[in-house]
Amino acid sequence: MKAYIIFFSLFISNLLFGQELLKVKAKIISSLDSIPVISGTCKISNSYGESVIDVPWKEDGNMEVNFGNPGKYTFLFQSEGYSSKELTHSITQSTDLGRVYLKDNTIRLKVVTIEGKARFQIVKGDTTIYNPKALAMTPDATLKDMIK
Repeated sequence: MKAYIIFFSLFISNLLFGQELLKVKAKIISSLDSIPVISGTCKISNSYGESVIDVPWKEDGNMEVNFGNPGKYTFLFQSEGYSSKELTHSITQSTDLGRVYLKDNTIRLKVVTIEGKARFQIVKGDTTIYNPKALAMTPDATLKDMIK
């Protein structure tokens, strides 16, 4: 019975005086238009380069994560259409990384050409309709040329 009481008191004291979680937060913003980046992940690695956790951020650009161990961590912010940004911080207490600006990484095209082919035939019930526009013909072509 004494063993149970000692074990229970150690367990309760561990809960009461246990290690406090360290909260790290940031707001991810687009540097192009200063609005929050809607989706992406923050890959967190420890000082040994080992991946600790991947944290997706919310639609409002806010990211929040809790750590149990203080130390030096690397935060890699990634989102589609933006260049990645890496920050390294020593976390000893709850920290706000502030605004993290991601640069736009889209490709701007001057000209876009879309090519397509018309359907050669369309079947409606028991009727087959041939589309003459689907055939590559010269302007002086005859019906005989089209049938070939």
